[in-house]
Amino acid sequence: MSTARTREAAKQQGAERIPARGIRAWIAAHASPPRAIAVAPVDTLVVVPRLPGSAAKKAMKRLVALGYRPAIEPETFGVQGYAGPVADGELERARRWGAKLRQLVGRDA
Repeated sequence: MSTARTREAAKQQGAERIPARGIRAWIAAHASPPRAIAVAPVDTLVVVPRLPGSAAKKAMKRLVALGYRPAIEPETFGVQGYAGPVADGELERARRWGAKLRQLVGRDA
């Protein structure tokens, strides 16, 4: 959850685990890497109501600006509410995305 507002909204709607800081603060705490390290941001988004935007895409932009490099396109996976479960079809889609990431990272190893 990227902002204090989204973390508070999640808490109000019954989320059981709320991170102390968001992705923006986490990225800001990191310095530029000595070499271009591959990154693969993902996020989740409540499917109803579907909200615009992608924390993963924004995270990728910030990471690239610091000197990291994309391993794969960032991805958003749908969930049913803040506590889940994963939306229909998303688990299989996540598995395919992960398999593709593994192939891409394996080439760099």
